[in-house]
Amino acid sequence: MTPSSLVTLLRLRSAALALVLLLPVLGCPPAGGDDDDAADDDDSTEYVKPADFGDMDFDQRKEYMTQIVEPTMQGFFQEFDAEEYAEFSCPVCHGDDAEDVEYELPNQLEDLPLSGHPYSQSSDPRIARYGEFMEDVVKPQMAQLLDRPLTGPQRMSCYDCHDD
Repeated sequence: MTPSSLVTLLRLRSAALALVLLLPVLGCPPAGGDDDDAADDDDSTEYVKPADFGDMDFDQRKEYMTQIVEPTMQGFFQEFDAEEYAEFSCPVCHGDDAEDVEYELPNQLEDLPLSGHPYSQSSDPRIARYGEFMEDVVKPQMAQLLDRPLTGPQRMSCYDCHDD
């Protein structure tokens, strides 16, 4: 794998992860709305997670992604690269056909080779920067948000979002 294709892979992975986080946003009404809707809005209701992520049904997962995962990860991605992730939505992680594939992963992210890890130790500074971000921020945060461990057979892995 060339350094250029690895950078592309890391970008696609970042995009896919962001998409996972923004899946629910696509179904949300635009902010603001008209005044007739204002009386119906109750912003004082706090979201309550219904179950562990693995035990949620599709609609519960979508709502959890909208309410918790997307805003959390959007902040991390925009802090990492505000320009590249200024428009943070479902396709970043889930691909342009996210709805068609019901937000399943892996989807449309560049395959990761089984060797060459960790990318944070790459001699290419851009690859190393993305690798460090994915290893130190994205993977542990997503593991926590999706109720997955970082070790053991059910651990959160790069290959949850990328094929090998």
